[in-house]
Amino acid sequence: MQNLFDIESFIFKTAAHIEAPNNYLIIDRLCKKIDVVKSVFKFYTADLSKKQSDEEISTDAYKQLLKLLSNEAIIDFKFLNSALKLNDILLSKSIINSEEQQHNKELLLSSMPHLFALARESHEND
Repeated sequence: MQNLFDIESFIFKTAAHIEAPNNYLIIDRLCKKIDVVKSVFKFYTADLSKKQSDEEISTDAYKQLLKLLSNEAIIDFKFLNSALKLNDILLSKSIINSEEQQHNKELLLSSMPHLFALARESHEND
């Protein structure tokens, strides 16, 4: 039997921060699901290449995933971009309302000066 990757378990175990290097790879692959497919399903193959369920993750898992991406958005433009897209997706799926969506967007965009400073610092150190 093929190993299944349980997305909801991962999201809730990871809690507020990614921490482990392998988790960055998983989150990166989830960003692709958000950016391209616009949905995250409950189960995928072990390498996250193919969905193994037609059921999307729960509303709580979607909200937790947005929180997770938002926490990491201050250090990586990719996470910021995916968090902004997920925020819009959650609105379109009626998981959040327009006020929550606007509030989330403002919080996410407030991290941009920090990201630009990190990018500038990294460029200066090259």
